[in-house]
Amino acid sequence: MARASIQTTLELRKTNGPTSAPAMSPSIDYDQGIIKELIAKMICVHAYSFRMVEHEWFNILMKCMNPNYKCIGRKAIRAECMRVYKKEKEVLKSVLRGVSSISLTTGLWTSNQTLSYMCVVAHYIDDNWKMQTHVLGFL
Repeated sequence: MARASIQTTLELRKTNGPTSAPAMSPSIDYDQGIIKELIAKMICVHAYSFRMVEHEWFNILMKCMNPNYKCIGRKAIRAECMRVYKKEKEVLKSVLRGVSSISLTTGLWTSNQTLSYMCVVAHYIDDNWKMQTHVLGFL
């Protein structure tokens, strides 16, 4: 009984469709552009396939979280990933312009499939005396 007074109830309603998955009513303003950018960042950070956005259960999850979500195709999310990459690259360039001293390191290794890799990394101390590390190139 005490637990019931602590927990809150999440009210869900059924959607019309082949899966009849539950959906929540949106409580805040929804911006498809922000969602698209966040999905693109998630794909880049975790190295997910672009096709992930076309998976049935990914779209069920997104529709459940907000019924206003519009499905994104793999070509559109690839273009969004490239846009995010270019934007982040420009941000990093402007940050590095303000740094007085940068150390560069490289890493070389070979994969199990005998593919060779090289990574160039920049290291510097920021204004708060914290070490910052950024990958500049990965070949």
